[in-house]
Amino acid sequence: MPALTLAESVAAALRDLLVGGHLVCGDRLVEIALAREMAVSQNTVRDALRQLEQEGWVVKQPRRGVTVREFTRDEAAEVYALLLAVESVALDWALERMTRTRLMELGKLLTKAKRAAQDGDGDGAIQALFGFHKRLILHTGKALTTELAQRLYNYARLLEALRQARNPRDAELLAGQLEAHERLYRLIEAGDRAGAQAALVALIAAYREMVFPVLGGAQAGET
Repeated sequence: MPALTLAESVAAALRDLLVGGHLVCGDRLVEIALAREMAVSQNTVRDALRQLEQEGWVVKQPRRGVTVREFTRDEAAEVYALLLAVESVALDWALERMTRTRLMELGKLLTKAKRAAQDGDGDGAIQALFGFHKRLILHTGKALTTELAQRLYNYARLLEALRQARNPRDAELLAGQLEAHERLYRLIEAGDRAGAQAALVALIAAYREMVFPVLGGAQAGET
């Protein structure tokens, strides 16, 4: 695996801050301040921010500069609707190609999430659960689907980080998320296509409903 460039390393560090909720929707990312903080050139930071913009994490606007992407309720609803549509199709494809090895990979991610939760590492548990979804998409063997899903996952990670910052999850909520993923896994393991699809619908709907309260009432296009 080739070594990361300096700009890629900066982008990775910023990505960790975004996922961890240290930078949330609407926060400004000032090139000169980041360059000083990370001991790199302003050009390096600019290249890193350009990469994050291409991935959907940040947006660059006239007079505002670069900010972490924000979402209205309508836009968040759109993210989850699209995510459900993509994952639903991907789930069918993944089931067609599911093997014992691939199933074990999904199971390991669930185990990782459970262990993180037991250790009080909620962020680690959520990261492992997102990894579960990404691995399921990879099992489709469809490059375009994987590319599209990755952008949607980035949006979903931003929304999850915002929700956590404004309304921190408790152990009961995390346990419910783990149970929902365990249910989906067991249905995939059983080859129950209809049951797995129903579980996926319920799971993504639950994520959507957890995020909506922290977004306020603004609709798309409102200021």
